[in-house]
Amino acid sequence: MYVVRPHRMALMVSLLKVFLAGLAVWVGFVIINTQVDFLNFNFGVIGFLLALVVVVVGWLAVNSVYSKRVGYITDRRVVKFEAPNFLETRSRSLNWQDAVKAKTYPPNFLWRLFDLGTVSVHAHSTMATVDDAKTKNVISDDDIDLTDVYYYQDLGNYIDKILFTYKREPEKLTDLKPFVTKPSGQRD
Repeated sequence: MYVVRPHRMALMVSLLKVFLAGLAVWVGFVIINTQVDFLNFNFGVIGFLLALVVVVVGWLAVNSVYSKRVGYITDRRVVKFEAPNFLETRSRSLNWQDAVKAKTYPPNFLWRLFDLGTVSVHAHSTMATVDDAKTKNVISDDDIDLTDVYYYQDLGNYIDKILFTYKREPEKLTDLKPFVTKPSGQRD
C-alpha cells in the first residue's frame, strides 16, 4: 500500500555532520601545528589526510545505512528494515491484528517545519499493567518506529484508517487506495 523511505533531508543532515566532524579533525590538527614545533613536522597535512579519511568513510557509511532504511505498509502488516551499521540489516514486522494505534511526532522544531517526523505503530504488548497501588505502563520493544517520514501526520492517519478497517471490516482492506505523499487536495 505504501513504501516508506526516509526523506532526503535526513541524509543531508547526516552528511553535514560527517563533514563537520572532518572539519573539526582538520582544525584540531592545524591548531596543534601552530602550538607545537616538532622537528618541522607539519601536523596540518596529517590532519587534512585524516579528515579526508573521516569524510570518505563517513560518506560511504551514511549512504549505505540510509539506502537500507525502508518500511513497507501492506494489507497484512507494517515491516521495517533498518541498518544499525553499514554491515548488517535488521527487519521487524507487526501484523495489524497485533497493532493498537499509530502515534506521530516530529523529533524537533526544524523537522516540523519541513513536515518530517516519526510514525510509531504501537503493539498490544506495549501496554502491560502491573498490580500495585498504581497501574504503570511498561514499554516493550514491540513498537515499530518509522523515522524521517515526509507527511508523517497524514501517514499516521492512514495507518489509523487501516487499523479501523482491519478491525471492523477486514474484507474492505484491499479496497483502500495506496497512500500518496502529496498535499491534501492534490491526492488522486
